[in-house]
Amino acid sequence: MKNSSRRRLLTRNGNNTEREKHPKRNYARILGLPVYLTLALFSGMANINPSSYAHESADKELVRLLVFPKQFSLGKLYSYEPIDAHRLFLESHEVSHGLGHYVGEAKGVISLPVQRHTRIYLSPSYELIEHPEVLTTLDPKIVDCVAFDNKALMIPVDKAVEPLSHLTGLRRVEINVAELTDEQAAPLRKLTNLESLSLVGNALHGSCLTGFTSMTKLKSLDLTFNPLTRSAFTYISRISSLERVAINQCGVNDSDLAELAKLHNLTHLGINQSSVTAKGLALLKHFKNLQHLSLLGTSLSVKDLTILSGSNLRSIDLPHRKYSEQDLQMLKEALPSIHVAIPNRSHKVDNDTRMIFAPLH
Repeated sequence: MKNSSRRRLLTRNGNNTEREKHPKRNYARILGLPVYLTLALFSGMANINPSSYAHESADKELVRLLVFPKQFSLGKLYSYEPIDAHRLFLESHEVSHGLGHYVGEAKGVISLPVQRHTRIYLSPSYELIEHPEVLTTLDPKIVDCVAFDNKALMIPVDKAVEPLSHLTGLRRVEINVAELTDEQAAPLRKLTNLESLSLVGNALHGSCLTGFTSMTKLKSLDLTFNPLTRSAFTYISRISSLERVAINQCGVNDSDLAELAKLHNLTHLGINQSSVTAKGLALLKHFKNLQHLSLLGTSLSVKDLTILSGSNLRSIDLPHRKYSEQDLQMLKEALPSIHVAIPNRSHKVDNDTRMIFAPLH
């Protein structure tokens, strides 16, 4: 579905109000200044670049100084303090819907009291998406995570990727359902401090992944629902730092798993709705550090699943089907130390998903 179709769909469902409040505007109109003065202002901002790392204030409190344009907001800011400093980044919706704290608008100078490992999330505004060049004027370490949320459904975000690569301090990026091509996603390779990257629902075949080997800190990669080619899995296997990979609905087969076996640090693997067979499961048995495996939507039988007996897995999300008491007993005997999660067939589709995939009539 093209972006224009998504925008029509969302409008018909009454969710386009924010977009209607922000018709296209340029910097000069926003600031009420001639174009040359506006450009001069933002050129000057490039020199106002204090470190965004936390530093101690006079009373020994840790403070993080964030400098944004004062004329308009670049989006909403949230903060989150992980229990464990080494824990992977939460998804942005978890932070913005309860586990984090709303800081305010990304506008002007913000002196933010923080803990030692506080993580700052930015949800970009429509002004930022329409004028992404402003990102190049910011401190590269100003925030830890940028998540475009569902805005890609309503406005193209592809032109924001290159300016986004200026923020080299980023540790998590989410650009989902944006129809990004490999060429458009390629500049992300410059974000060498990334630990977590989510590119769900784009148009990636996988050639952009050749440049991602420079991301030596990348631990989590979600490429769910992308039309990946066979070579893409070879490229993924070269990102040796990966611990979590989600390639659900990407056409994964047994030979692709042979490539992923090269990821010696892999602990979590999602291959939902794949064409993996018992032969592929036999390969997974030899993934030394694999702890969690998701197989939702596959056609694997209970007998196929018993092949995983003796693996180091701790949990498995089983394929959707009705399991008899005999099936469950077979799994319990074959996989005694593995937590087996049976999907809830009565799970209801949430309203956002229903809205996105509803017919256009």
